[in-house]
Amino acid sequence: MHTDNKIRAIIIDDETNCIVNLAFYLKKYCPDIQVVATADTIPGAAALLQTHQFDLAFCDIEFCGETIFSLFNGPFPVNFAIVFVTAYDNYAASAFKAEAIDYILKPLSRLDIITCYGRIQKHQQEKQILLRASGIPEKPSKALRKKVMLRDRDHVFIVEPADILYLKGMGAYTEAVFLYDGKIQHTVVSKTLSFLEEEYEDPSFFRVHKSYLINLNKVTGIHKKDVPAVEMQNKEVIPVAKRRIHDLLSFLNTTR
Repeated sequence: MHTDNKIRAIIIDDETNCIVNLAFYLKKYCPDIQVVATADTIPGAAALLQTHQFDLAFCDIEFCGETIFSLFNGPFPVNFAIVFVTAYDNYAASAFKAEAIDYILKPLSRLDIITCYGRIQKHQQEKQILLRASGIPEKPSKALRKKVMLRDRDHVFIVEPADILYLKGMGAYTEAVFLYDGKIQHTVVSKTLSFLEEEYEDPSFFRVHKSYLINLNKVTGIHKKDVPAVEMQNKEVIPVAKRRIHDLLSFLNTTR
């Protein structure tokens, strides 16, 4: 939620009348929800993920032989809540895997929308409670970010940025290696390395390679022969792109 207390939402559906109908129901029965954009194709939805900030997506499922799930398996981070709105009841298992907060069948009804609205409000409240407990403002500026949430399927790790050794990009996912309770931990989060690089912007972090973002304070050695590399606090050796080694050394000289 934003400072105006509105839940910013998008609608993705290949039928214009369905978009209009859902927007009408939301405006009439869900006063805290503000529709900020719509899309009627999966490529159009992908464009929204890159250009808009929002908290919630109402998604149809079938699009000309393709399903919306292909979008969520792509390179874009899913950092928003999802409600599926569909005429088909056979995608419930896939919706569960996508961690949707509701699954509404068409045609829409007043009761379905009001019930869904209650679930959305509960989800937002739980999100705020988690963020307050972690000490992270809900929409923090980069300068105010105190801690980082690293969420995998089974656990949410709340860590100081200083405790992260490095982040390793793996396509649409990123492996985080960090200190937690005095031990080295590994977890995989469903966000791209580029997304995390921007989200966790910090002068102590440096992109040494297309697949690695390292914490310079956790570097214990630099290898410049043959293949350039850095040795991290946990003894792992991270490759450094040849075109980045000069920048790395200059960066280290100015930050230490």
